[in-house]
Amino acid sequence: MKVFKKNKKYILLALLLIVLAGCTRVIDSEGKVLVEKIIYTSTTFSDMFSESWFTAIFIYPLAQIINLLTPSVGVVMAIVVATVFVNLITLPLTAKSTAGSQKMQLIQPEMDKITKKYEGKTDERSRLMQSQEITALYKKHDINVFSTLLGTFVTLPIIIAMWQAVQRSYAVTTGTFMGVDLQVSPMAGLKIGGTAILVYATFYVLMGVSQYISISLPKWIAKKKNEKDHKIKSYDKAPKKSGSTEMMTYSMLALILFMGATWPTAMSVYWLVNSAVNIIKTLLVQVQINKKGV
Repeated sequence: MKVFKKNKKYILLALLLIVLAGCTRVIDSEGKVLVEKIIYTSTTFSDMFSESWFTAIFIYPLAQIINLLTPSVGVVMAIVVATVFVNLITLPLTAKSTAGSQKMQLIQPEMDKITKKYEGKTDERSRLMQSQEITALYKKHDINVFSTLLGTFVTLPIIIAMWQAVQRSYAVTTGTFMGVDLQVSPMAGLKIGGTAILVYATFYVLMGVSQYISISLPKWIAKKKNEKDHKIKSYDKAPKKSGSTEMMTYSMLALILFMGATWPTAMSVYWLVNSAVNIIKTLLVQVQINKKGV
Protein backbone atom coordinates (compact mmCIF):
# COMPACT_ATOMS: atom_id res chain seq x y z
CA MET A 1 0.00 0.00 0.00
CA LYS A 2 2.82 2.41 0.85
CA VAL A 3 4.52 1.73 -2.47
CA PHE A 4 1.26 2.52 -4.29
CA LYS A 5 0.77 5.80 -2.43
CA LYS A 6 4.34 6.91 -3.08
CA ASN A 7 4.32 5.98 -6.76
CA LYS A 8 0.65 6.34 -7.66
CA LYS A 9 1.39 8.65 -10.61
CA TYR A 10 3.72 6.17 -12.26
CA ILE A 11 1.41 3.25 -11.50
CA LEU A 12 -1.52 5.11 -13.05
CA LEU A 13 0.53 5.85 -16.15
CA ALA A 14 1.63 2.22 -16.38
CA LEU A 15 -1.98 1.09 -16.07
CA LEU A 16 -2.93 3.58 -18.78
CA LEU A 17 -0.43 2.06 -21.19
CA ILE A 18 -1.69 -1.43 -20.38
CA VAL A 19 -5.27 -0.29 -20.96
CA LEU A 20 -4.26 1.33 -24.24
CA ALA A 21 -2.66 -1.90 -25.33
CA GLY A 22 -5.95 -3.67 -24.74
CA CYS A 23 -8.25 -1.05 -26.23
CA THR A 24 -10.74 -1.79 -29.00
CA ARG A 25 -8.85 -3.70 -31.65
CA VAL A 26 -8.00 -1.42 -34.56
CA ILE A 27 -4.79 -3.07 -35.80
CA ASP A 28 -4.34 -6.39 -37.57
CA SER A 29 -1.64 -8.95 -36.94
CA GLU A 30 0.77 -7.09 -39.26
CA GLY A 31 0.38 -3.80 -37.39
CA LYS A 32 -1.84 -2.20 -40.03
CA VAL A 33 -5.07 -0.41 -39.12
CA LEU A 34 -8.18 -2.40 -39.99
CA VAL A 35 -9.89 -0.89 -43.05
CA GLU A 36 -13.24 -0.56 -41.26
CA LYS A 37 -11.56 1.44 -38.46
CA ILE A 38 -9.92 4.07 -40.67
CA ILE A 39 -11.35 7.59 -40.27
CA TYR A 40 -11.53 9.35 -43.64
CA THR A 41 -12.25 13.02 -44.33
CA SER A 42 -15.62 11.82 -45.67
CA THR A 43 -16.42 9.95 -42.46
CA THR A 44 -19.29 11.64 -40.61
CA PHE A 45 -19.96 12.25 -36.96
CA SER A 46 -22.99 9.95 -37.10
CA ASP A 47 -20.82 7.19 -38.57
CA MET A 48 -18.57 7.43 -35.56
CA PHE A 49 -21.43 7.77 -33.09
CA SER A 50 -22.79 4.44 -34.31
CA GLU A 51 -19.50 2.91 -33.15
CA SER A 52 -19.46 4.66 -29.77
CA TRP A 53 -20.05 8.05 -28.23
CA PHE A 54 -16.40 8.18 -27.12
CA THR A 55 -15.17 7.66 -30.68
CA ALA A 56 -17.50 10.36 -32.01
CA ILE A 57 -16.79 13.01 -29.37
CA PHE A 58 -13.10 12.49 -28.71
CA ILE A 59 -11.35 10.41 -31.39
CA TYR A 60 -13.17 11.65 -34.51
CA PRO A 61 -12.35 15.41 -34.17
CA LEU A 62 -8.65 14.74 -33.53
CA ALA A 63 -8.37 12.33 -36.45
CA GLN A 64 -10.03 14.89 -38.73
CA ILE A 65 -7.61 17.60 -37.62
CA ILE A 66 -4.74 15.34 -38.74
CA ASN A 67 -6.56 14.49 -42.00
CA LEU A 68 -7.26 18.13 -42.86
CA LEU A 69 -3.81 19.46 -41.97
CA THR A 70 -1.75 16.78 -43.69
CA PRO A 71 -2.19 18.03 -47.31
CA SER A 72 -0.83 21.43 -46.25
CA VAL A 73 1.90 20.63 -43.72
CA GLY A 74 2.60 16.91 -44.05
CA VAL A 75 1.53 14.05 -41.80
CA VAL A 76 4.29 14.43 -39.20
CA MET A 77 3.65 18.15 -38.73
CA ALA A 78 -0.10 17.44 -38.61
CA ILE A 79 0.49 15.06 -35.69
CA VAL A 80 2.66 17.72 -34.03
CA VAL A 81 -0.02 20.41 -34.39
CA ALA A 82 -2.78 18.09 -33.14
CA THR A 83 -0.68 17.07 -30.13
CA VAL A 84 0.12 20.67 -29.20
CA PHE A 85 -3.56 21.58 -29.68
CA VAL A 86 -4.64 18.83 -27.28
CA ASN A 87 -2.09 19.97 -24.71
CA LEU A 88 -3.31 23.56 -24.93
CA ILE A 89 -6.90 22.46 -24.34
CA THR A 90 -5.97 20.42 -21.28
CA LEU A 91 -3.42 22.95 -19.99
CA PRO A 92 -5.59 24.42 -17.18
CA LEU A 93 -5.96 20.97 -15.64
CA THR A 94 -2.56 19.52 -16.42
CA ALA A 95 -0.76 22.63 -15.18
CA LYS A 96 -2.30 22.18 -11.71
CA SER A 97 -1.47 18.50 -11.74
CA THR A 98 2.11 19.20 -12.87
CA ALA A 99 2.54 21.90 -10.23
CA GLY A 100 1.24 19.58 -7.52
CA SER A 101 3.56 16.77 -8.59
CA GLN A 102 6.58 19.07 -8.70
CA LYS A 103 5.81 20.51 -5.28
CA MET A 104 5.58 16.96 -3.94
CA GLN A 105 9.08 16.34 -5.27
CA LEU A 106 10.38 19.55 -3.72
CA ILE A 107 9.03 18.82 -0.24
CA GLN A 108 10.19 15.17 -0.29
CA PRO A 109 13.11 15.85 2.13
CA GLU A 110 10.64 17.32 4.63
CA MET A 111 8.31 14.38 4.07
CA ASP A 112 11.21 12.01 4.72
CA LYS A 113 11.98 13.79 8.00
CA ILE A 114 8.40 13.32 9.16
CA THR A 115 8.40 9.67 8.11
CA LYS A 116 11.71 9.06 9.91
CA LYS A 117 10.41 10.86 13.00
CA TYR A 118 7.56 8.38 13.37
CA GLU A 119 9.40 5.35 12.02
CA GLY A 120 8.45 2.24 13.98
CA LYS A 121 5.66 4.00 15.87
CA THR A 122 2.37 2.22 15.16
CA ASP A 123 0.20 3.51 17.98
CA GLU A 124 -2.90 5.52 17.11
CA ARG A 125 -1.59 8.79 18.59
CA SER A 126 1.65 8.66 16.59
CA ARG A 127 -0.16 7.89 13.35
CA LEU A 128 -2.57 10.76 13.98
CA MET A 129 0.27 13.19 14.70
CA GLN A 130 2.14 12.05 11.59
CA SER A 131 -0.98 12.58 9.49
CA GLN A 132 -1.47 16.06 10.98
CA GLU A 133 2.14 17.06 10.26
CA ILE A 134 1.87 15.85 6.66
CA THR A 135 -1.43 17.72 6.23
CA ALA A 136 0.17 20.87 7.65
CA LEU A 137 3.11 20.46 5.26
CA TYR A 138 0.73 20.18 2.28
CA LYS A 139 -1.14 23.28 3.47
CA LYS A 140 2.10 25.22 3.94
CA HIS A 141 3.12 24.58 0.34
CA ASP A 142 -0.40 24.86 -1.07
CA ILE A 143 -0.56 21.26 -2.27
CA ASN A 144 -3.92 19.70 -3.04
CA VAL A 145 -3.39 15.97 -3.54
CA PHE A 146 -6.91 15.51 -4.88
CA SER A 147 -6.52 18.12 -7.63
CA THR A 148 -3.16 16.60 -8.58
CA LEU A 149 -4.78 13.21 -9.15
CA LEU A 150 -7.92 14.73 -10.68
CA GLY A 151 -5.91 16.42 -13.41
CA THR A 152 -4.38 13.07 -14.34
CA PHE A 153 -7.71 11.23 -14.44
CA VAL A 154 -9.54 13.94 -16.39
CA THR A 155 -6.88 14.00 -19.12
CA LEU A 156 -6.83 10.20 -19.56
CA PRO A 157 -9.73 10.18 -22.08
CA ILE A 158 -7.91 12.80 -24.16
CA ILE A 159 -4.70 10.77 -24.15
CA ILE A 160 -6.58 7.63 -25.18
CA ALA A 161 -8.41 9.56 -27.90
CA MET A 162 -5.19 10.99 -29.31
CA TRP A 163 -3.61 7.54 -29.29
CA GLN A 164 -6.52 6.18 -31.33
CA ALA A 165 -6.76 9.21 -33.62
CA VAL A 166 -3.10 8.99 -34.62
CA GLN A 167 -3.58 5.37 -35.62
CA ARG A 168 -6.95 5.64 -37.32
CA SER A 169 -6.72 8.85 -39.35
CA TYR A 170 -6.57 8.19 -43.09
CA ALA A 171 -3.68 10.62 -43.44
CA VAL A 172 -1.53 8.48 -41.14
CA THR A 173 -2.54 5.13 -42.66
CA THR A 174 -1.46 6.37 -46.10
CA GLY A 175 1.13 8.95 -45.09
CA THR A 176 4.88 8.68 -45.32
CA PHE A 177 7.84 10.65 -43.98
CA MET A 178 11.11 10.65 -45.92
CA GLY A 179 9.75 7.71 -47.85
CA VAL A 180 8.92 5.49 -44.85
CA ASP A 181 5.49 4.16 -43.87
CA LEU A 182 4.44 5.58 -40.49
CA GLN A 183 2.19 2.57 -39.85
CA VAL A 184 5.22 0.34 -39.65
CA SER A 185 6.60 -0.17 -36.15
CA PRO A 186 10.25 0.69 -35.39
CA MET A 187 11.00 -3.00 -34.82
CA ALA A 188 9.52 -3.98 -38.17
CA GLY A 189 11.20 -0.98 -39.80
CA LEU A 190 14.64 -2.29 -38.89
CA LYS A 191 13.99 -5.31 -41.13
CA ILE A 192 13.26 -3.16 -44.17
CA GLY A 193 16.85 -2.07 -44.60
CA GLY A 194 18.33 0.92 -46.41
CA THR A 195 17.83 4.49 -45.21
CA ALA A 196 14.49 3.46 -43.66
CA ILE A 197 16.39 1.97 -40.74
CA LEU A 198 17.85 5.39 -39.89
CA VAL A 199 14.42 7.08 -39.95
CA TYR A 200 12.69 4.45 -37.81
CA ALA A 201 15.60 4.23 -35.37
CA THR A 202 15.82 8.02 -35.05
CA PHE A 203 12.14 8.41 -34.17
CA TYR A 204 12.35 5.55 -31.66
CA VAL A 205 15.51 6.81 -29.95
CA LEU A 206 14.25 10.41 -29.77
CA MET A 207 10.96 9.15 -28.33
CA GLY A 208 12.82 7.16 -25.67
CA VAL A 209 15.14 10.03 -24.74
CA SER A 210 12.29 12.55 -24.54
CA GLN A 211 10.27 10.17 -22.36
CA TYR A 212 13.21 9.70 -20.00
CA ILE A 213 13.77 13.46 -19.68
CA SER A 214 10.05 14.12 -19.22
CA ILE A 215 9.76 11.54 -16.44
CA SER A 216 13.03 12.47 -14.71
CA LEU A 217 12.97 16.27 -15.00
CA PRO A 218 10.84 16.94 -11.87
CA LYS A 219 13.26 14.82 -9.83
CA TRP A 220 16.28 16.62 -11.28
CA ILE A 221 14.74 20.01 -10.48
CA ALA A 222 13.96 18.92 -6.92
CA LYS A 223 17.50 17.59 -6.46
CA LYS A 224 19.08 20.85 -7.60
CA LYS A 225 16.76 23.03 -5.52
CA ASN A 226 17.08 20.92 -2.37
CA GLU A 227 20.87 20.93 -2.60
CA LYS A 228 20.85 24.69 -3.19
CA ASP A 229 18.61 25.27 -0.18
CA HIS A 230 20.75 22.93 1.94
CA LYS A 231 17.67 20.98 2.93
CA ILE A 232 19.78 17.88 2.44
CA LYS A 233 23.52 17.65 1.83
CA SER A 234 23.04 15.39 -1.14
CA TYR A 235 19.92 14.22 -2.85
CA ASP A 236 21.47 10.77 -3.18
CA LYS A 237 21.72 10.51 0.60
CA ALA A 238 17.98 10.70 1.03
CA PRO A 239 16.33 7.69 2.77
CA LYS A 240 16.80 4.45 0.87
CA LYS A 241 13.07 3.98 0.39
CA SER A 242 13.31 6.53 -2.45
CA GLY A 243 14.76 3.64 -4.44
CA SER A 244 11.20 2.43 -5.02
CA THR A 245 10.54 5.63 -6.93
CA GLU A 246 13.63 5.01 -9.04
CA MET A 247 12.42 1.48 -9.76
CA MET A 248 8.99 2.74 -10.83
CA THR A 249 10.57 5.39 -13.05
CA TYR A 250 12.73 2.90 -14.91
CA SER A 251 9.94 0.32 -15.03
CA MET A 252 7.68 2.92 -16.59
CA LEU A 253 10.34 3.85 -19.13
CA ALA A 254 10.99 0.19 -19.96
CA LEU A 255 7.28 -0.37 -20.58
CA ILE A 256 7.10 2.65 -22.89
CA LEU A 257 10.19 1.54 -24.81
CA PHE A 258 8.83 -1.99 -25.19
CA MET A 259 5.47 -0.80 -26.49
CA GLY A 260 7.12 1.90 -28.59
CA ALA A 261 9.10 -0.74 -30.47
CA THR A 262 5.91 -2.52 -31.53
CA TRP A 263 3.35 0.23 -32.07
CA PRO A 264 3.18 2.27 -35.33
CA THR A 265 6.00 4.79 -35.76
CA ALA A 266 3.33 7.50 -35.94
CA MET A 267 2.77 6.86 -32.24
CA SER A 268 6.47 7.44 -31.57
CA VAL A 269 6.03 10.84 -33.23
CA TYR A 270 3.07 11.59 -30.96
CA TRP A 271 4.86 10.53 -27.75
CA LEU A 272 7.99 12.44 -28.80
CA VAL A 273 6.04 15.68 -29.26
CA ASN A 274 3.92 15.08 -26.16
CA SER A 275 7.05 14.54 -24.05
CA ALA A 276 8.63 17.71 -25.45
CA VAL A 277 5.50 19.67 -24.52
CA ASN A 278 5.55 18.16 -21.02
CA ILE A 279 9.20 19.13 -20.59
CA ILE A 280 8.41 22.74 -21.53
CA LYS A 281 5.37 22.72 -19.25
CA THR A 282 7.42 21.37 -16.35
CA LEU A 283 10.01 24.13 -16.76
CA LEU A 284 7.36 26.86 -17.01
CA VAL A 285 5.49 25.56 -13.97
CA GLN A 286 8.74 25.47 -12.01
CA VAL A 287 9.36 29.13 -12.86
CA GLN A 288 5.97 29.95 -11.33
CA ILE A 289 6.71 27.83 -8.28
CA ASN A 290 10.03 29.62 -7.78
CA LYS A 291 8.29 33.00 -8.02
CA LYS A 292 5.97 31.96 -5.20
CA GLY A 293 8.98 30.94 -3.14
CA VAL A 294 8.02 27.30 -2.68
